[in-house]
Amino acid sequence: MPETYPLSEQTTDWIRTEFASANLGDERLNKRLASIVHTFCSHPTASIPQASGTWANTKAAYRFLKNEKVTHENILQPHHHATHARIRNEKVILAVQDTTSLNYTHLHETTGLGSIGTNQQLRGMLVHTTMAFTPEKVPLGIIHQQTWIRPEKDYGKKHQRKHKPIDEKESQKWLLSLNATRNLQKQSPDTFLINVGDREADIYELFYDATHHEQPCHLLVRAA
Repeated sequence: MPETYPLSEQTTDWIRTEFASANLGDERLNKRLASIVHTFCSHPTASIPQASGTWANTKAAYRFLKNEKVTHENILQPHHHATHARIRNEKVILAVQDTTSLNYTHLHETTGLGSIGTNQQLRGMLVHTTMAFTPEKVPLGIIHQQTWIRPEKDYGKKHQRKHKPIDEKESQKWLLSLNATRNLQKQSPDTFLINVGDREADIYELFYDATHHEQPCHLLVRAA
């Protein structure tokens, strides 16, 4: 069974304040969001039924996630708001971006998944997150996040990417992150933001965008 981690009073207070500005169009949904976050924080390795504990709580969680008002963007909105407030209190922020894959290969009946990794049998989705850190490595929250499904028919066609414009490539993720950092810089004039990428981000279009935009953005990329 997955382990349970009792939450401290400080963590409980954080959840309450972090999602205080949530607006899912229904106050009951707002309260359910905070409740589900609390539950999942207590059981970070558990499935929804395992974390929920009872069948009633499990059904409530699934109803919440199926509600058309509950979207990826709406869930993150209050967190973004709180993150931006924390960023404005700092002199320097590293906006670090990177991609991770969510592997759902074991969910054989699940539809709508795409290929991930170098094995054609692997199925899941991709998430590209830009997270704010202080130079002392203190995480302040998510600045920007992209999710997408890679069509299974595109597996093995990596060699064709050089013939596509940047806006048709997954590489566009780096530019979208840079633009999100640029927009945040406008809102935080007293904070020095630096967008950071690993060697996969060493692409011409990203450097061009950083230096030729009407508002240049500070960029740090590990050379490939």
